[in-house]
Amino acid sequence: MKKIARNTVLLAMAFIMLFIITPQPVRANDTINVTVDGQIVQFETAPFIRYGTTLVPLGAIANTLGINATWCGDTRTITYTNPAGTTFVLTVDYYYVQYGIGQRTRLDAPPMIVYDRTFVPLRFVGESLGLDVYWIGATRTAQLTSMATTQVEQPTPTPTPLPFGLTEATVTRVIDGDTIELSTGERVRLIGVDAPEIGTPGADEATAFVTTHILNQTVWLEADGNNTDVHGRLRRYVWLQIPTDNTSEVQIRAYQLNAMLLENGLAEVLIVGNVRNADLFRYIAQPLPAVQEAPQPTPTPSGQASVDMSRTVWLARTGNNIYHSVNNCGNMNPNTARSRTRQQARDMGARACQRCW
Repeated sequence: MKKIARNTVLLAMAFIMLFIITPQPVRANDTINVTVDGQIVQFETAPFIRYGTTLVPLGAIANTLGINATWCGDTRTITYTNPAGTTFVLTVDYYYVQYGIGQRTRLDAPPMIVYDRTFVPLRFVGESLGLDVYWIGATRTAQLTSMATTQVEQPTPTPTPLPFGLTEATVTRVIDGDTIELSTGERVRLIGVDAPEIGTPGADEATAFVTTHILNQTVWLEADGNNTDVHGRLRRYVWLQIPTDNTSEVQIRAYQLNAMLLENGLAEVLIVGNVRNADLFRYIAQPLPAVQEAPQPTPTPSGQASVDMSRTVWLARTGNNIYHSVNNCGNMNPNTARSRTRQQARDMGARACQRCW
């Protein structure tokens, strides 16, 4: 009996150990399947869903679909060309895809790197190669099938509205310091500013400034008030990059060409009609205060120095998020320095430089 009991215990322990060390199967509802023309694609790293979009490892899907996708680590981009000869450039953690000649479209989810593997949105890649892509929710399967026609169509870009009513444009000509021409042939008059006329003092400097910043570049235009002036030119704010807050003084000073002209003394304020930035433009265009010797802090009763908010500090002409105690701090370009009081700098959202304070 003792022998039988011992054998029973050993058998039970062996069964328990077998259950513990045997890998448990992945639940079916946790698995995403991908098929191409009915053939199951095998992945070393499992696909996953992010923002309602299926992302798959680039290498496996590229091999399956027969595309030569190249990876550039410096720019974190994936480049491939479809059978119709259209080249697509996807960037890790960036929603927009560039394709063809100067065209782009927005992804529902950006490419991303997970566990040192690059994942790409399956539907976009499949459709860009001319495949039909279907999702079967019951089996969590993404099906890619070849189209009946031999001609591969390019994906139709889905226009994504830009914030604040912005429109994207390319500048092909700078007429003077406050007027530009777009690739569409339309002319734009900058809202709220009046640069010197051609042939008058300051005109060359203003024109050169605008040329340096936006000629042959992509800009973003924002309307305010009347759509056009009496000459039929579009009245617009010109942004060098898309702002996250179009009313932020810091972003207006840093990225809006209209304000940059005023801040650099290259144009005067000219308000026609109801202009949202009228008061800010008048403030920006004010002459810089005379540079004075910074007063020494007055000791407080506790023996600690009080903070003098009227003290003169220095900011760069653009990127006003840091202020400096001297205009030759190694963290800024003295040629672009402008003075403000410490209180004004803080009101603009700037913080003290850790190097010179």
